[in-house]
Amino acid sequence: MVIAIIAILASMLLPALNQARERAKTANCLANVKSIGQISGMYCNDYNDFVPAASPRWSGDTWIAMFYSLYGLQDKATSCPAATDACGYKQWGDNPVAGAKMNFIYSYGVHYKAVGENGKDSRKLSFLLGKGAKFSQMIQYGDCEADMFQTKGLQSMTGKIQPNAFWGQGKQDTWYPVALRHAGNANFAMFDGHAMSLSRTKLENNNRNIWKPYNESWGWQLPK
Repeated sequence: MVIAIIAILASMLLPALNQARERAKTANCLANVKSIGQISGMYCNDYNDFVPAASPRWSGDTWIAMFYSLYGLQDKATSCPAATDACGYKQWGDNPVAGAKMNFIYSYGVHYKAVGENGKDSRKLSFLLGKGAKFSQMIQYGDCEADMFQTKGLQSMTGKIQPNAFWGQGKQDTWYPVALRHAGNANFAMFDGHAMSLSRTKLENNNRNIWKPYNESWGWQLPK
């Protein structure tokens, strides 16, 4: 009888404990992306208002590699706690063979259509403002899904996100997707430095402010 009561109580408590655990992961992830956004702000101050591009250096390193080497980005901040197969940037570097088998070497990505894909495409904040960007609403960094070529090593892990690309809710949409791994939401650092969690619906409904302006083949798209 006592064992049965304990089992019933445990079954009642377990969902609440799981929810609390997931909320803690979301909170830690928000802290991670906020710290990444703050480092991006430091970079802009140090480099004459330029925003760090997705692959800012000639070596092909991604923005995370640069933030790690220049600003001491903490290894735990390079890995989303809700990405179960994730490992941090330094953790991967210290053990690349094991790291190459991970699905999420990069669990955070930059909105590369806004910041530029490589160093020669890097843009200034003032340039984006001139295009009508609303920095409090426009995404800079967020939860991403790495591409699926893990065995090629670090070079294949993109660290990028792009508009209207999603991973989660049972399907994958195109390349460089946002990862909806926080109960259907993803966490982001906006261009003004604050962090927030957004659902796919909100990302799509406010598309013009959240993702744009960015350079499409037909020109720069302005927010509403």
